[in-house]
Amino acid sequence: VAPFATVRGFTKSKQPHNVRRRTMEFLRTFFADDLDEERRQLLCEFSLPGAAGRFGVYAPLRHFWTQVGSITLIELPLQLGVAAVIYTLIVKKRGTPGAYAIGWGGVLPLSVYVPIYLVEALDIRSTVVRMTATYFTNIVGFRCLEAMYDTSPAVVETSLAHYLTYFSTSASFRWQEATGARRRIAPSELAANVGGVAAAMVSLSVVLSWMEHVSYAPFAAHPAVPAVATAYLLILTVYLLLSFGFGTTALA
Repeated sequence: VAPFATVRGFTKSKQPHNVRRRTMEFLRTFFADDLDEERRQLLCEFSLPGAAGRFGVYAPLRHFWTQVGSITLIELPLQLGVAAVIYTLIVKKRGTPGAYAIGWGGVLPLSVYVPIYLVEALDIRSTVVRMTATYFTNIVGFRCLEAMYDTSPAVVETSLAHYLTYFSTSASFRWQEATGARRRIAPSELAANVGGVAAAMVSLSVVLSWMEHVSYAPFAAHPAVPAVATAYLLILTVYLLLSFGFGTTALA
């Protein structure tokens, strides 16, 4: 097959299209598993007093975490590329009509489109992994608004390197105002953070599994229990979910 095709007298290379196609085919291999079946290994099984049925402890599913990590790594260089554009054309020209036009007319629509495109192009079928793809929208969208309306932490705009670091994660860094550098985490703080994330993961696993087991109506068989008790349990579930999610992001 000829590597070039002639169209109306012009020579057009097929190589960029082939490279893009092969790249997407390679990336799709990370998302081939649709994760629609329970295949985790059962570690132990037990029952609880007063609860119908039995409970089990399952090992984490490697394919799920591979997909979550893969979509995050795929989006990271895109985030950094957009961050460079925002820093150059919005932060450095803040308040001008062009900065607002680029933000509202280009960056914000792009922040919504990219996750949709990746989900379809990579054939991602897991709902949770699809939700992870919207991480791009959260980072790029909200921080573009910060750039346009001057609400970013002042120290992150002192250099492009700082701004790229700021865009690399949703976790907030602690910056030293005097030096403009990130404050390094102490070993004791790192250990405490790891322990906190592990505790949140275990607690979330227990609470979420139980709530799913009772169809999120834990006191349906006990009408004397006030409805506010269920509301508090739902709030606890959301709190643990956010603690685990933001804690994991901070450690990454």
